[in-house]
Amino acid sequence: MATLRQDIHQQAAWLVRAFQADGRQLDFSLGSFQQLDDFFDEHSAPAQAKPGGRLATNLGQVLFAIGAYVGETIIRSIPGADWQLDKTDPQGEINAEVHLPGGSVIWPMQRVLKRFQHGAEDGLLIYGRALEPPATTASPNSASTATSSAPVSRPAAKPWYKFW
Repeated sequence: MATLRQDIHQQAAWLVRAFQADGRQLDFSLGSFQQLDDFFDEHSAPAQAKPGGRLATNLGQVLFAIGAYVGETIIRSIPGADWQLDKTDPQGEINAEVHLPGGSVIWPMQRVLKRFQHGAEDGLLIYGRALEPPATTASPNSASTATSSAPVSRPAAKPWYKFW
C-alpha cells in the first residue's frame, strides 16, 4: 500500500501525462496553473462537472491529482517548501498541507476543491502568482539599472477632499 506522499507524487505525474494526451502541457511551473484554470473552465461549471467532460467520471481522483500537481509545483517553485501530512487524519488527502518558508501553510487540495465549487473566482493561476517568490532585484552595477542622477519630480499631492 502506497503512502499518501507516494500517491501525491504518482497522481501529479499522472496528471501531466493525462494533460499531454489532450495536447496540453504541464511543466511544474506556477504559470502552468493557467492550463488548469482553462481545464476547469472547459470541463465544469461552478460545482458541476459538464456532461461528457473530463470531470464527469472519477471526479474525486481527478481533483486529487490536480491538487497534487498544484502542491508539487509550489514545492518545486519555492525553495524550502514541503508537504506536511498527517497519517492519523481520516481526511488526510483533502487536508494535506504544504509548509512554506517563514511558517505559512497552504492546502492545495482544498484550493482545487474551491476552484471546482466556485469557478474562476478561485482561480489557480492567481493563487500560484500570489505564492510566487519575488524576483531578485538587479544589482546597482547591472546594465539594466538606470544610471540617471536627475531627481524624479512628482506632482504635489492634493488633499483628499479637493476634487479640482
